[in-house]
Amino acid sequence: MSVTTPLERLRALLGPRATDAAAVREHHSHGESYHPPAAPDIVCFPISTAEVVEVYASLFLKAPRVVYLGDTRHKGGYQNRDLMRELNLPIQVTANLPDVILLCELERYLVVAEVVASSGPVSTARLAQLQHLVQQAQTLGYRLRYVSAFPSRRVFRRFVEDIAWGTQVWIANEAEQVINFGTTS
Repeated sequence: MSVTTPLERLRALLGPRATDAAAVREHHSHGESYHPPAAPDIVCFPISTAEVVEVYASLFLKAPRVVYLGDTRHKGGYQNRDLMRELNLPIQVTANLPDVILLCELERYLVVAEVVASSGPVSTARLAQLQHLVQQAQTLGYRLRYVSAFPSRRVFRRFVEDIAWGTQVWIANEAEQVINFGTTS
């Protein structure tokens, strides 16, 4: 049986940490916005950078490939060196690397993500560093997405003033939505 709905895909990835239980959804429907409360369709609780990548990629990218998955302690993690060479990415172990780089060849997207729990959001200064890192890939015709991945709205609120314009925000426990900060490609 193939897994097709977002909830089924997320449950396959996270098990009971992906839920559509009414009480959990209602709890996550309240914020400080002037908009009326609205419950998310699904609430996710990923516990690692790898799970954040899997959840985001399964919802927003078609046939994604992992180019880089950082290990925040050693900045080693997983590196697809052949793909990095193909994309002209000058990734070195000593470089100031993001947490995640994903490639969606079908849509010509390169997604550069920072998982806020490990490294902070994509701020204006960080965006400039990341743009420099991936500038050669952009000359190959790839559109770029810079994403700050947050575990919850509560954490997002602590960092909202630091987020750079032209980037996206993704909140893991409201997984089906992305917030665009200004114009994004």
